[in-house]
Amino acid sequence: MALSGTRMSWLRCKRSLGRKILLTTNTHRCASNDSTVDQKEVEFFGSIGNVEGWWKEPNVLLSMNQTRVPLIRDALTQQQFTNVDQHPTSCRTLKGKSIVDVGCGGGILSEALVRLGASVTGIDATKDMIEAAKLHASHDPALNERLRYLNVTSSDLVKVEAESFDGVVATEVIEHVSDVESFVTDCIQLAKPGGSIFITTINQTWAAYMIAIVLAERLGPVPIGTHQYEKFVKPEILKSIFQKNECSVKLIQGQMYNVFTNKWSWASDLSVFYAIHAVKGS
Repeated sequence: MALSGTRMSWLRCKRSLGRKILLTTNTHRCASNDSTVDQKEVEFFGSIGNVEGWWKEPNVLLSMNQTRVPLIRDALTQQQFTNVDQHPTSCRTLKGKSIVDVGCGGGILSEALVRLGASVTGIDATKDMIEAAKLHASHDPALNERLRYLNVTSSDLVKVEAESFDGVVATEVIEHVSDVESFVTDCIQLAKPGGSIFITTINQTWAAYMIAIVLAERLGPVPIGTHQYEKFVKPEILKSIFQKNECSVKLIQGQMYNVFTNKWSWASDLSVFYAIHAVKGS
């Protein structure tokens, strides 16, 4: 049914007012009331939310741009994805594309996508992370016009910017939320019709437990307490949620990390790290 002109004007005013409130209100406290937010996770990451911690080399998340950036770039430019092309600085650009980086942390992925030409909104429920991301971005004025950071949750942003983004990215985030289905639904709602949703996360297997918790945290560089095995997510669960929301799953691909070279690569094995790409129905 078509909306009347008065109805349409009212909806535009409501969205505009909501956006102004969202951008001018301290959302750090309200984030804890969001059904997808685990307050313990917010407090934990707030304790490590500094520029040095996020951008210091060697860095597992920084090196992950070797795989996740080409995946996002190729999908949004409608190029055939290849696990051979792992060069984020490709000549193909994301100019004209709008992306929201949900759970952006210190801005490692957000900045990389802006440098490829995209307009990026980075959001995170942890205020200290957003401050760290803003501080790092402030060192490069060239980022200013196409990068903004907001201390909000996915549910907050859905209220004012639903169906606004060509790409919705949530990498290494879903294993930290309290309600996986609600979180993924938020991500779908943020995407435009025909838009892409990208998630990278950890499978719920004993192999993942040994690598992501025992080796990475207790013997490696990842802070102890970063992961909880019970919050790891099997790919079939995500696939089911996407299909339930009329999204087509285009890719489920395993990832591998070489701790000795600090390099990520694609793999057929989904047992530990994997990525999923889905497209929202038009």
